[in-house]
Amino acid sequence: MASALAAALLVSSGPDAIFLDHRASVDLIRSPDLLAVEVSDETIIPLNASGVARFSSLSVPYDRSMETVMVVKAEIHPVRPGRPEAEARVTERPRPGLAASGRLESNFRELVIEFTGVETGDTLFITTRREIERLPLVDAYSYSFFSQSTDSIASSCFSVRWPAGAPLLIAGPPPSTDYEAGGVRHLQWPCGPMPALPPLPLGVPVEMEARRVIIASHPPEELGALLCPVLDPGGAGGAEEAALSMVIDSVGRDPDSLRAWVARSISFLGAGIGAHPGFTPRTPLQTLQDRCGVCRDKSVLLTALLREAGSRAWLGLTRVSHPLDELCGIRDFDHMVVLLERDGAIDILDPSTAGHSTPAGYALRGLPVLPVAPWCRGYETVPSEGCDTLSIRMSLGFSSGLDSLSGGFEAGFTGAVDELWRDMLSRVDVEAWPEMLEALFGASPSSALRIVGDPHDPLSAVSVEGTITIPSRLIGDGDTSAMILPGLVDVNRAGSRIAALLLAGEGSSGRAEGTDTPMIELLDAAICIPEGFAPSLPEPASAEGHEVSVRIEGDSLRWSESCDLGNHAVSRLRRTALARCAGSPRGILLTEER
Repeated sequence: MASALAAALLVSSGPDAIFLDHRASVDLIRSPDLLAVEVSDETIIPLNASGVARFSSLSVPYDRSMETVMVVKAEIHPVRPGRPEAEARVTERPRPGLAASGRLESNFRELVIEFTGVETGDTLFITTRREIERLPLVDAYSYSFFSQSTDSIASSCFSVRWPAGAPLLIAGPPPSTDYEAGGVRHLQWPCGPMPALPPLPLGVPVEMEARRVIIASHPPEELGALLCPVLDPGGAGGAEEAALSMVIDSVGRDPDSLRAWVARSISFLGAGIGAHPGFTPRTPLQTLQDRCGVCRDKSVLLTALLREAGSRAWLGLTRVSHPLDELCGIRDFDHMVVLLERDGAIDILDPSTAGHSTPAGYALRGLPVLPVAPWCRGYETVPSEGCDTLSIRMSLGFSSGLDSLSGGFEAGFTGAVDELWRDMLSRVDVEAWPEMLEALFGASPSSALRIVGDPHDPLSAVSVEGTITIPSRLIGDGDTSAMILPGLVDVNRAGSRIAALLLAGEGSSGRAEGTDTPMIELLDAAICIPEGFAPSLPEPASAEGHEVSVRIEGDSLRWSESCDLGNHAVSRLRRTALARCAGSPRGILLTEER
């Protein structure tokens, strides 16, 4: 686990500070009361307003059921004469992010370090000490030290004291110092100046690219097998078996239906329970009785239901903030899912995901998952394939003044798009849905769009239906009028915003894995030709995943457009976005018939 202050290095959107010194030490020479001690020392100079804002307040999260965290030093040394040196204010509170999401594990706390009056050029000295009394579930330790970030680092050093003869796995560069003395193995990784990493586009975590060292006590395959007897629900019997059978009799044995039922029927709400609060799940029977739980409770319940229904299922652990490193420890996981043997392969089911057509949340795609199973052979990968489609159908006609187009409208969602829309709708009051739909689809206030289905119910498909009015871009010139057909750039403002972000980042490089906006857009529009006009049609066009075509069907123009804004190389996405925004060939000529 990286120290909180080291993790703060990785949040920046640009190089707005310099770390004069960035150090961490890990000591696993056990005493009767302590398993490990982790110390972080930072000397930081904010270089601009963004750096001042970031480092004026820092958070150090911890779990008070198994560790103690102390702020040993937190001082500000002003660069401007006449200002005195001062100590930071340190307070302790529950982690607000967990409280907001309904996770009530009272042991998850944080220390907040607040510096008053920080200015550009001031020097901040921060030292924290984390004393670990025990690890949850199993003694599997790991630590990640990042010697590179989006801030400049003048000097860094990672030091480790490890019991001689105990297994120690290392990923990353070899230590420059490695020797044994008095039953202790001493390792050290000093590092000279490291330039700031450029921010990666589309939400790609900096941790994926930063230079780092990872140490661990167990390989992943051993850890998965060690956790199996601790977390696996085993076989059901008695009252639990009867309760599981009642659910199966009602829902059926289909794994996807059971996953959706758990997602819908078990409210997301946690509590500090078990020998390891925050890590120990409820039993399947307890979760069914309470009708609430967090990811671990939902996954244990779904695993038990699948087994009772005749499927082979196991638990899996992963991390949703960014992919797990090649080495991991028990503290590296923040999410639990279910592994299902289906059609000779391992499928990943996430009972915490509300999507109708996604067995695992799109944010998990491509992430490694550690099977909690005796057969664990290392990480499994969440499948990346998905049909992430927004499909729009319109049947439009001109108003009498040819200044607008009106008619029927349908929009359907599959895959990640379905999940994204459910998330958006859940954050907006139902009364505001019509206004939101008008804004997202570029509709005039005279439109009447509505949500069909229940976004909160993963067993219910969600779509948009109704009538839409779109301003007409029709320019008259004597007997001939020029019209720009309404395309994806007009009727999917969410996709247009994605395209604008891609085009604005012209100077960036890198990959688009990790973007939270995977999407294939499909538009099929029938536009009634105004009476007395003959159209001249453009040729179909195709470029970089963007395709358009216009044809005549009876008395209507049939406009088709498709655009792939999925997970591709950034350069490819930019070319697609440019073609989408240009919209060519969307212009047609309407010549008045004599």
